[in-house]
Parts: sequence; structure tokens; C-alpha cells
Amino acid sequence: MSHEIRSVGKSEPASGRTTREFAYGACAVLVGIDAVHVLLGSLLGAVGLSLPHIWFVDLLLGFGSLIPNLVAFAVPYFVHVAAGYLMLALVLRRAWLFFARRKRTPASFTGLPKALGYIALGSFGLGLGGLVLALILGVPFGAPAGLLMIPATFGAPWAFLLTEVQTFGRSKAGSLA
Repeated sequence: MSHEIRSVGKSEPASGRTTREFAYGACAVLVGIDAVHVLLGSLLGAVGLSLPHIWFVDLLLGFGSLIPNLVAFAVPYFVHVAAGYLMLALVLRRAWLFFARRKRTPASFTGLPKALGYIALGSFGLGLGGLVLALILGVPFGAPAGLLMIPATFGAPWAFLLTEVQTFGRSKAGSLA
């Protein structure tokens, strides 16, 4: 009869790891979509073109800025632009780590970043569910779905930023979950 030795410590059950990885991945994708949209818009604008307006894609925008659209008017423009370039740099770094180095969810996605990520994921899911339900029922959907997604516009970029900033300076062994 063999006995299995189980380690006791900070390990999470498989379902907890999966939820954690999904929440971080969702935050990274939401931030990444907005960052790439801004980059493409800037590049196309430099040559006199513009991105087409697609209403469903607009729902996925607004998650990449550290300054939510609700308070963007109160922040100087250069701060908004600098924050956008910071997020773009972090998105490009995470994409490189994901594809080139196979590093997926950082170990630093715990505590406050994890809580913000879960709130963002839940808020986005409720908003998307509200949108789908409104489309099925044939009722106006813009305002209710948008209001349900407000916490995600704050939570996703800050969860991503805090997680990524904490990964700087960590050793190779400690940077993976």
C-alpha cells in the first residue's frame, strides 16, 4: 500500500487555480484589446485612416485605461496619455512573456489585484449577461449593460497594473503560479 504525501502550504485546489488564471486572463485580454485598439488607431490616424465603428467592439473598450472614462475629464491630458503608454508597454511585455516564455498567470496575482480581478470579471459577466438578455428580449440595452460594467472599467486595468508591476524584480522561479 503506497501512501501519498501531500504538501501543506499555499497551494490552491485545481478549481481555485483555474478561476484565478481565468480572472487574470480576462483582465489581461480586456486591457490588451483596448491597448491594441489605441495603438492601431494612432498608427492609422498617422496615415489619415480611422478604425471602423462597431458597436459591440465599443463594449470591449474602456478597460485599458487606469483612468476610467467617468473621471477622465478631471485628469490632465498628458497624464492620460502617459498612463495609456504605460499600459501598452505592460500589455506588450505580458504578451511576450505569454507567447515566448510560456509564463501565464504571475504569482503576484494575489491579494488586492486578485480581488480587483474577480470584481472586474464578475462585473463584466453581469454586464455581458444583461446585454445578451436585453437583446433576446428586444429591449434597450446600452445603459443597463454599461452601468453593470462600471466596476470592471476600474478593476481590470488596476488588477493588471498591480500584478505586472509586482512581477518586476522577482526571480525566475518565483514569477510563475
